[in-house]
Amino acid sequence: KKLNFKVGQSFQDYFKLKQDYIFEIGLTPNRTDAFGHIGVCRDIKSVINLNGANLDLKKPILDFKIDNKNLPFSIEIEDESFILYYSGLTIQNVIIKDSPIWLKQKLNSIGINPINNVVDVTNFVLFETGNPLHAFDYDLITNHKLIVKKSQSFKNFTKIDGKDIKLNDDLIISDSDKPICLAVIIGGKESSVSSNTKNIFLESASFNPSLIRSSSKKHSIQTDASYRFERGVDYNNCKYALQRAALMIKQLLPESKISSEIISCSNKNYTSKKTIDWSFKKFNKITGQIIPKEIVEKILFDLDFEI
Repeated sequence: KKLNFKVGQSFQDYFKLKQDYIFEIGLTPNRTDAFGHIGVCRDIKSVINLNGANLDLKKPILDFKIDNKNLPFSIEIEDESFILYYSGLTIQNVIIKDSPIWLKQKLNSIGINPINNVVDVTNFVLFETGNPLHAFDYDLITNHKLIVKKSQSFKNFTKIDGKDIKLNDDLIISDSDKPICLAVIIGGKESSVSSNTKNIFLESASFNPSLIRSSSKKHSIQTDASYRFERGVDYNNCKYALQRAALMIKQLLPESKISSEIISCSNKNYTSKKTIDWSFKKFNKITGQIIPKEIVEKILFDLDFEI
């Protein structure tokens, strides 16, 4: 392609690279709520509102709808204790290619190498919401059924880089023939998205952190997804992240179609709403100062707690 630039023209102007600001925030491992940009914004909003502002947290509004039901699938969870929440949907008529410049630029700015449009969307949504996602080639999943299970019946797993590892009572995602993902730490080569992919299964889930931590340490594999799953991923946000990623793929590929309903499974022992006992007296004793009740309530409301 011939470049139609003028001598002396700014590289930034020619390629329409936008000026941006990047804030680096150090997190302690317990703050999994802030492993995504939306979570960080929630905290920042709370601080700014304490100084007299009246800001709302404005997440992207999702106009989600199903286009057809041409790509059915099913999910089997062998033991409910393996998961907190598992969900997925299928997308038809995808074309795997480079992402647009704006998406590559967003990922590059946070140190993530762009790969292709579908994988780049899952990474974008991961860092936006804090929820890991994974895309499988739908047509390479035997019987279009995914099983979350322990690896007893499988001894080997081929990672996306082509290298084999020995399985040893690991949590895996498989179809009836083969393991296709290791404990959601890393995808498998046999079902990964490639230039030949035409249809995908998109997954958004929250898994038992101790099982992910065990496999991650055992195989010395740490990814952005495993780092979050080990510490706990917000299961309440899985469906939002799934819909957000699906609509972004449709935005990049207008010819693609969301081709199934969202199928989900949850562990009721985990996903019921938690109630935390609260004492203003104890709170003031711990902080060592008297903070007016209305200020405490304002902070909690801004952090999306209900009282």
